[in-house]
Amino acid sequence: MDEPQHNNFDDFQEGQIQVLGKPSAHQSGRPKWRFAAYAVAFIIVLVIAALAIWYAAMHNAATPNQSNDSNTLYQENDSTRGIWEQEKNTSEYANLLHTWFQDCDTNITRSCAVMDTTIYGIGIKLYLPMNSKAELCVGTQHVRNNNSVLMLQAADIRADNKKIVGAFVVKGKPLAWGLSKKGYCAIINDTITVGMADNSPLFEKATETGGYFFRQYALVHNNKIVEQALKTRSIRRGLCSAFGHVFVAETTTESSMHDFSEILVGIGVEEAIYLIGGESRVAWRDTNFKQRDNGAKSSQKFKNINFIRWQ
Repeated sequence: MDEPQHNNFDDFQEGQIQVLGKPSAHQSGRPKWRFAAYAVAFIIVLVIAALAIWYAAMHNAATPNQSNDSNTLYQENDSTRGIWEQEKNTSEYANLLHTWFQDCDTNITRSCAVMDTTIYGIGIKLYLPMNSKAELCVGTQHVRNNNSVLMLQAADIRADNKKIVGAFVVKGKPLAWGLSKKGYCAIINDTITVGMADNSPLFEKATETGGYFFRQYALVHNNKIVEQALKTRSIRRGLCSAFGHVFVAETTTESSMHDFSEILVGIGVEEAIYLIGGESRVAWRDTNFKQRDNGAKSSQKFKNINFIRWQ
């Protein structure tokens, strides 16, 4: 007779739990690989979420004005600026030079037309020599010259040795060399060229043709402001080129270089270089053949004082 089988349920006590069956090797190892799989999946989700956040941030930065969020950056336009922050309107000065040049072109006298106006709240005087030829001259003997259609100081003089700053050519003869300033004026075959360049072939051409050449600060190039390090305020003067005419502009009150250049750009000047300002002398003959003079004379006693003049 077979031995009766033992019933495991007989050994149970109240409150105990027994798992029926014996776990296999496969079942006992499952929690380990499941944990690793869950960890890898969690890391992948984190990476994808981080990439999504980064992409959204970059997209919003590239197109800030397309967002409706009031806290995001946006591109300003005229409607969002205050009444004291509006851009300067240049349209009202667009035809100023055109009209003036047209009126002056009919004048057949050897004289200098002068226009006084206000631009951006700064007083400006414009000089246009007519029916005359430009040249450069050097020396104190020219200080009291009263026969020019227009005459102003041209290149700077060094404070240490009192020599002319930058390249300077008179009647084909170089009197000074150097590239301390990038602006230039060349007078070759009675044609005046104003521009800006590190090395201009017009210097050599002036020496070969008996012409004139000098260097100064550039104020405007291609109708764009040329910034300068000078931050002081003074009476400013500039030799300007616009619409086929060369003329001189002067502030009637002290101004910064930047403000002066901004005015010149506003009236349509294409190229401009600086001329000696402050109390330096300006002499001209008006359309009534009366000689005018503005500026100091007694302080201009330097050997290398130089002028650009129209005769």
